Amino acid sequence: MLLKSVRVGLKTFMGFGELTWRSNRYLASRIRVTGWEHIATQQAQGHPLILVVPHTWAVDVIGRLFVLRGLPMCTMMKSPKDALFDWYINRERAKGGRVYERSVGIKPAIKAVRGGDNFFYLPDQDHGREASIFVPFFGHPKATLPALPKLVKLTGAKAVPIFASYDEEQGCYCLEIEPPFEPYPTSNLEEDVLRMNGMVEQQLGRRPEQYMWFLKIFETQPEGDRRQGLYENGIRRIRQGLPPEP
Repeated sequence: MLLKSVRVGLKTFMGFGELTWRSNRYLASRIRVTGWEHIATQQAQGHPLILVVPHTWAVDVIGRLFVLRGLPMCTMMKSPKDALFDWYINRERAKGGRVYERSVGIKPAIKAVRGGDNFFYLPDQDHGREASIFVPFFGHPKATLPALPKLVKLTGAKAVPIFASYDEEQGCYCLEIEPPFEPYPTSNLEEDVLRMNGMVEQQLGRRPEQYMWFLKIFETQPEGDRRQGLYENGIRRIRQGLPPEP
C-alpha cells in the first residue's frame, strides 16, 4: 500500500502539468464522475454546496471540474513558505475558483457562499487544541475543527462529501460524490463532527493509498494523554542528546 501511495502521489503531482497546459475539453475527458445527480438535485433546489473533501493526492482536480461544469467555487488555504511554489499553487487553484488566505478568517468565505459560491472544505487537518474538539478518527482521538455544521447553519448550504482519486489502471481521475448529510446540522455538535470523520474513514477505507498520510493528523492529543506525554518526553530526550527510554 505504501508503494502504491507513493506512485499515485508522484503521478498526480506530475499531473499538474495537465492542469496547467491542457485545454478544458481535454481535462473534462480525463475525469470520471459518479454521483453527479446529488449535485444536480441541490442545484435545482437552489442550495449552495459545501464540498467535504479529504486530502487525497488528486484533490485539486475537484475544483477544476466544478468550474468546468459552471459552478462557482471558493476555498481557503495557508500560503506555502516557498515563494515560487506559493505563486504556482495559488495560480493553479485560482483557476478552480476564488482562494482566500486562511489567516484572514472565515468571514470572506461565508459571504461568498451566501452570494452563490460553493465552498471547498477540507475536514481532516489538525488546527491545534484551541480551535478543535476531540472526536474519534480510525479509533484515535483527533483534534477536529467543528466548523462544518456551523458553516452549514450560517449559509444554508448542503454538505456533500466527495472523494477524489487517481485510477492507475485506467489512467484517469475519479470523483465519487456521496449524498449530502441529512439531517445536518443537528442539535449535537459532537455527533455532527463525528459523522464527518466517519465519512472520511469510509472513503479512505475503500482506497487508503490515495491519501496524503504524511499530514500530521494526530499531532494534537488530549491533555494528559499518555501517548502525548511519551511523545513529548521523547522529544525532550532527543534534544538533550539522550537515548530514548526503554
